[in-house]
Amino acid sequence: MVPVKSDVKLEQIQSGLHSIGVFDMCSYTDIRCRYIGSFFTDIYGHDYTGRNYLDLTEESDRKARSARMFSLVEQPCIAVWAVTANAPEDERTTTVGLSVPIQADDPARPPQVMQIMKVFTPVPNLLFEKKTGEAVVHFASSFIPIDIGAGLPDLS
Repeated sequence: MVPVKSDVKLEQIQSGLHSIGVFDMCSYTDIRCRYIGSFFTDIYGHDYTGRNYLDLTEESDRKARSARMFSLVEQPCIAVWAVTANAPEDERTTTVGLSVPIQADDPARPPQVMQIMKVFTPVPNLLFEKKTGEAVVHFASSFIPIDIGAGLPDLS
């Protein structure tokens, strides 16, 4: 139902690697950035490989982001999501993405989530900065799980 890591052949999706992120789902408080495509580093101005993805999330959104991402590997399912990041008064979708779970070949290793995103509306870099100067990854304004045969997670 869910591909194992050895089945994922990145050479088959070379044209999209720049807009892919792969995350190790270590724990509900540690989602490690395993691979960050160059498109992400261009947007955020930093390569966050090795960092905890939740550290790049506003504190108020961390629990919900973690629950959403873990729902993909625990249920399992895939998800489509969208972000409206320009400004609160601007409801245009800036980014859409797809998230897919990947099982580890070794059960002792954490499962992964691979995300691919498409940006439709450029977002000024300053909107990605926290007060400390660190970048923030905007929380998706919509997140729709898609059943792949194991049912849908309860995200209420």
